[in-house]
Amino acid sequence: MDVKMLSSIDEELDSSEVAALCFLCLDVLNRKRLETVKDGKELFQRLEEKGLLENNSFLSQLLRTIRRADLLNLLETDSRRPEESFDPQTDAAPVLSDYRVMLYEIYEDLTQENLEKMKFFLTSKLGKRQMENCKTALDVFAEMEKTGYLSNTDLDELHSVLNECDRQLALTVQEYRNGASFLQYQPGSPPLVSMDNQLNSRPPQQASVSVTETQPNLDERQSLFFDTQPNTESSLPRDPVTLHMSTNNAHSS
Repeated sequence: MDVKMLSSIDEELDSSEVAALCFLCLDVLNRKRLETVKDGKELFQRLEEKGLLENNSFLSQLLRTIRRADLLNLLETDSRRPEESFDPQTDAAPVLSDYRVMLYEIYEDLTQENLEKMKFFLTSKLGKRQMENCKTALDVFAEMEKTGYLSNTDLDELHSVLNECDRQLALTVQEYRNGASFLQYQPGSPPLVSMDNQLNSRPPQQASVSVTETQPNLDERQSLFFDTQPNTESSLPRDPVTLHMSTNNAHSS
């Protein structure tokens, strides 16, 4: 993939977006390899090392998920567009985890007030200090994974807490349980199937194989802590990214 294009995309990403992209990549890149990522360039380098940027498909999914249509358009100016470079007979199309995309959707729609409620309800199980250190919903989800209260096959605690905070978001979890896909499909692109279908009992769909760092089982409760300084939209900090993401990302429903 063109290095100049990736550099242009990196320049447009703020630190909270880089942290969100790292969270979405937890199932395809090793946690330790993500802990040192401080900007988009380093993330793209790690994805490239894993062969995840051989065509634009995976990066397109990432940008589409964080709703950066402007950067997606920039990406598609590349001469090797996803639909042109993909050969269904020979290529595997790595895809995001529906589980991670579902968590990202909740993170985007959770208000700051409901985030504080969620942290309050989880304090007795996860610890006061841990909850105080969580600045965004993604931080909370990662802490829940670390302590064994959340995985792609164990959503009981998350569903219970959301029922107390935001019942509409609790329905989002139930939709995932019922087999709903949260991957956004681009017409003409390779067919998408979440890696969740390979790791649990969610209904299988026909498509290509996903790629993981070590073929981990998501039940192993992975956790990644991003430690960034609070950012503004105009700043592009280059401090190492660990699991504590910017407080600016607890969006209103």
